[in-house]
Amino acid sequence: MRKFLPTRRIACAVAAVVLLACLAMHPLTSSAGDVRQPTEHEVKVALLYKFANFVDWSEDAMQGAETFRLCMLGESPFGDALELLEGKRIKNRPLELLFASSPEHARGCHIIFVNQKWNSRLGEVLEVLGSQGVLFVGDGSGFARRGGVLEFALEGGRVGFVINPEAARREGLVVSSKLMRLARIVGTD
Repeated sequence: MRKFLPTRRIACAVAAVVLLACLAMHPLTSSAGDVRQPTEHEVKVALLYKFANFVDWSEDAMQGAETFRLCMLGESPFGDALELLEGKRIKNRPLELLFASSPEHARGCHIIFVNQKWNSRLGEVLEVLGSQGVLFVGDGSGFARRGGVLEFALEGGRVGFVINPEAARREGLVVSSKLMRLARIVGTD
């Protein structure tokens, strides 16, 4: 029987992951040495990077890949926060950040962040790119329930996340139990 963690403990664990992700990505100090809070976009970019450490891709999905491709489908909402990814590596490969204007241009990506425009057309995205070993991440409400793997969700003023294990299995992804414990779990509608 699965034990459920108390809500407060989960919130603290999520906050700890977010904080660690941000500290790993950015020093959080200005040139004057003032400590500042990371922006929502900085937290989400840090999490996009950190999620890859808690997900395993199949050998087929990684075969022949010299770089690890993180793609933005549609216009990126993250602005300068994407600079946090410069020089990073994922799965022992240099991280390559790509911008795709359509699902056809996002082929070969390992993680795809689906922007708001394409979120409303997720079925079309999955028809082109589904079942190809892609970690689909979005931040629109209901993204995971409609077949996305991972959805950002603001909960209590903090960035949390929702995981759809069925969608992860469809993509051949193995999501760490550590990440699953920190997420809200949903199925496909």
